[in-house]
Amino acid sequence: MKHKFSFVNTLWWVFLLGFLGGILFWLAPKHERISQTENRILAGLPSLTINSIVDSTFMSNVEKYIADGFFQRLIIIHISNDIKGFFDMRSTDELLDMDMEEAVNEFMSAYEEDDLDITTTTEQNNGNSTPTENSKETLVPTSIDENVIHDEQTDTDNPSITDAEYTFWLDLDDGTKKLVYDYPKENLDISINALNAYRQALPKNGELHFMQIPYAGLANMIYKWPKTYVGWDCDAEDYMQQHAVEGVHIHNVTDYLEKPLIDGEKLYFNTDYHWAPLGAYYAHVGIMTSQNLPYLRYEDYDYTIHDDFLGRSYLSTLANQLENIADRLEVIHPIFPTSSFIVDPLPEETEIKVMSYNRNNYLAYLGGTRGPWRKFITGADTGRKALIVSDSFGNVFAPYMFAYYDEVHMLDLRPKTFTKRKSEACVKDYIEYYEIDDAYIMLATSSSMNSAYMLEYLMDFLDY
Repeated sequence: MKHKFSFVNTLWWVFLLGFLGGILFWLAPKHERISQTENRILAGLPSLTINSIVDSTFMSNVEKYIADGFFQRLIIIHISNDIKGFFDMRSTDELLDMDMEEAVNEFMSAYEEDDLDITTTTEQNNGNSTPTENSKETLVPTSIDENVIHDEQTDTDNPSITDAEYTFWLDLDDGTKKLVYDYPKENLDISINALNAYRQALPKNGELHFMQIPYAGLANMIYKWPKTYVGWDCDAEDYMQQHAVEGVHIHNVTDYLEKPLIDGEKLYFNTDYHWAPLGAYYAHVGIMTSQNLPYLRYEDYDYTIHDDFLGRSYLSTLANQLENIADRLEVIHPIFPTSSFIVDPLPEETEIKVMSYNRNNYLAYLGGTRGPWRKFITGADTGRKALIVSDSFGNVFAPYMFAYYDEVHMLDLRPKTFTKRKSEACVKDYIEYYEIDDAYIMLATSSSMNSAYMLEYLMDFLDY
């Protein structure tokens, strides 16, 4: 009798828990959505297909969905963060010093998994998009510790500037240089050939501009310790310019950002690896002045301000210490009334918002990366059109170009947003259809001359 009662009691609890589990599953969101707190895309309920069962992706996607959709998950996450923060003994600088290598690894997820800066295809109402290609590994920058920079043993163990063909380095106060990236000549040759090919796809009077953009982890070292890190430079751009065809301009971003960083201007975020609008603005000014063109002042633009932005450095560590250095998010308003469209496929256009001013994260800029093609009608009435080929760093840069072109078009060749199947038209077709005049290729260092973005994707998607 006792065993019978125990069995009935167990069976009752099984049914009760199953019923409660079913209720929670029924209440859980079924679609992908953006978590403002975590600045990432939460998983939706996966579709059950024969292929997803065969390749085992269905069950892994179910696990992601359950993890992202359980009851009161935000409350549990906040409690977990508070507990971790209480026991985390790392200083703010130690947490931020970890960011450079982690930032590259996380940024490269756009070549494989979900990129936090890419707005979901659910929001675009374009159906599902599946990455089909993987990136080559990119060079991870050397991590630099302020506390050991002058240690002789450390300096001896680090690679020498003279050991590499072309390099990106930091200048130290003792006259030495600290290697950050090196670039094989072969990679630079492939990269400049791709840029030359893009120039040839433009009209005869067209101009092509290229710039690689460092991460916050590197730039903020000059900002925080200008007496130790007295400058930075890269000689890869000089080599590329020497082998560029007419109309191709290779910009060294260090020339444009070094002085304001040393002067204490905040060009990058504290808690995110992207540049802030002021950094993108100085890069824009450098490009304009190199052509002897006028430019607007930073203060000429209006901005929507959020004072408590916590970016990827915070989200990757969940360290409460970083809450004390939350960033100021300034979301630009275009000078002229601007409209925005997704082009998918060419020439079908669907209008979407230009910016997401209510978001307190990097997705506020242009509403995140949208693919495969993005078009802005600016109202500038200049008679020229531009194409910006970029990763998510271009989302802050592009609005500063709206005042100089009638139309600004954007393209991100990372597989999450661009595949031959999804885009249908190649880049050359797009340039010809919209009569593009100038092109700007603006890429983070992890997407530049050591990356599959420049070594493969630029040419693969130019003409097919």
